[in-house]
Amino acid sequence: MPKLSLWQRIQKVMEAMSWDEADLRREVGLKPQDVWNWKNRNDKIGFEKALLIQTKTLFNARWIMTQEGPERMTALAPDELRLVEAYRVRSKEERQALAVLLGLT
Repeated sequence: MPKLSLWQRIQKVMEAMSWDEADLRREVGLKPQDVWNWKNRNDKIGFEKALLIQTKTLFNARWIMTQEGPERMTALAPDELRLVEAYRVRSKEERQALAVLLGLT
């Protein structure tokens, strides 16, 4: 795979999450200047900010920073992960009803 710039890697994250730049700033808690610098100056991203992105998206902080290592921290796609998270917060009764609805019982 060809080497992507930092901004191209961040764009890949945004695309996977269906985010624009404003969503990235809001969801991750970034300053507008952070995103502007990555986009226009191809500035390096620090570990702390890469880790914030990882926490929200499950894209690997190391991959975001260097394009080394696995791209994602999980084999689940973002929409699959949202389903798992939604399932986890349900009561036992709701989980059982969902299993019946999906024909898993």
